Amino acid sequence: MMAAIRPYARLAPVAALGLVTGCQCTPVQQEEASPPPGSTAEEFAAQINQPAKVAVNPANGLAPSVQPTGTSLPPEKLAPVSGRAPLLLGKVDGGCRFEQGGQTVFLAGAAASTDKAGRAVVMLDGVERVMPGTDLGGRQVVESGPTVTDGEYKVEVYRAAGMPEELQGERRWPAELVITSGAGQRRYPSGTWTCKS
Repeated sequence: MMAAIRPYARLAPVAALGLVTGCQCTPVQQEEASPPPGSTAEEFAAQINQPAKVAVNPANGLAPSVQPTGTSLPPEKLAPVSGRAPLLLGKVDGGCRFEQGGQTVFLAGAAASTDKAGRAVVMLDGVERVMPGTDLGGRQVVESGPTVTDGEYKVEVYRAAGMPEELQGERRWPAELVITSGAGQRRYPSGTWTCKS
């Protein structure tokens, strides 16, 4: 029995030293409770694999230019839009498409009126998304390279400056597509931006 008590006897001087010096402890502050996961609209939308909705001005179709909140990185390779993408885009005066590897991966258009924003269709996370533009200017803004967002992702087209290549009623420029989410950004170079004349 004595052998079992002996290890504890060695701890007695250390414990006594702690009592003599006193405790200089500070109370632990409790952190504010954060909302449970999935309680924001964006988190809930991500859980059910649906894009979050961004508030669009109904008068001009303009989406606010906000930092995207998507939690997934943009895909390494873009998927082509479906044959129903023009229907999703709706009525537009002319339109443009970003092509990469011979496939249309982004489709955009706008009304001729310069007091309207354009809109676009792109396939992300297995969902064909319709995104409103962030700039007014109608067809001219779309042709020069639009920026669109659905709040989760922001998509930008950067077309080359200068004269386009003219092809059967269309104008074509070398271009790059950039997709940004809350998790990061990915660039898709070596594409073309083609618009109806």
